[in-house]
Amino acid sequence: MVLSQWRVMAPAIALCLNLSAAWSPASAALDRSGSYAARSLPSIPFGNLPNLGADEKTAEPFGNATTGISSGGLIRKWQDVQTGLAREYQTLNECRRDPASCATAPTLFLSLIETSRNLTGLARITAVNRAINLAIRPMTDLAQYGQAELWATPLMTFTSGAGDCEDYAIAKYAALIQLGVSPDDLRLVVAYDRGTRENHAVAAVRLEQRWLILDNIAIDVRDDAGSTNLDPLFILGDQWVRRVDTTPKPPAINDVDPANRFRMSDLPENLSIKFGLIDPVL
Repeated sequence: MVLSQWRVMAPAIALCLNLSAAWSPASAALDRSGSYAARSLPSIPFGNLPNLGADEKTAEPFGNATTGISSGGLIRKWQDVQTGLAREYQTLNECRRDPASCATAPTLFLSLIETSRNLTGLARITAVNRAINLAIRPMTDLAQYGQAELWATPLMTFTSGAGDCEDYAIAKYAALIQLGVSPDDLRLVVAYDRGTRENHAVAAVRLEQRWLILDNIAIDVRDDAGSTNLDPLFILGDQWVRRVDTTPKPPAINDVDPANRFRMSDLPENLSIKFGLIDPVL
């Protein structure tokens, strides 16, 4: 990585995932002018959540067995993101039909997507990862929105030009959807980064039976086997969320910045029993 790229990426290392607030992007829907107006959006019904069998354990990034969950703050966040994405995909389609009427944020996002369209395979995925990493400047949700945690949809992120780890990941997820990648081959991964001792979020895309990890602190794309610093906690698919069954023991309380802890409201009730927690937060 060249020095100029490192200077752009280095501040992102300090930004990590905090699932403390059940914010809904439904409260900031894009209007025709390109600004975000408060309104209520319907929730997306999630389907059945079957557990993975023994022969399916490698079907998800990092190859761990997973268990479907159906409640908690993480479910609510992801449902609301999917609702926001559906609306933004409509906005992008309208911009394609009438570029002259397109607002700045969707124009920028579409330009990024189209730049990668003539590429294929790993080259396309790497281009998307690089372009989004360099297009968004790192900024905490607290600094940007005055909230501890807010999962922004891509046009929100491109409107401000700033975001934290999950905002990068969601933008990459949406860009690859727009480039024709099947939702079956896309995931968001919530993980614990042992290197930074923080919760983190990355996008994952399946290419030729390998899961590639798209991280906001790395220009290069690695596969899941090479992402040895990440301990996956949750896998988010198109219409479901699964908990990784081999979730490692949480770090000692003293090793975690209180601002970056998961709150119990974001986790399935049985997870607190599994961890044997007595503290109200992880």
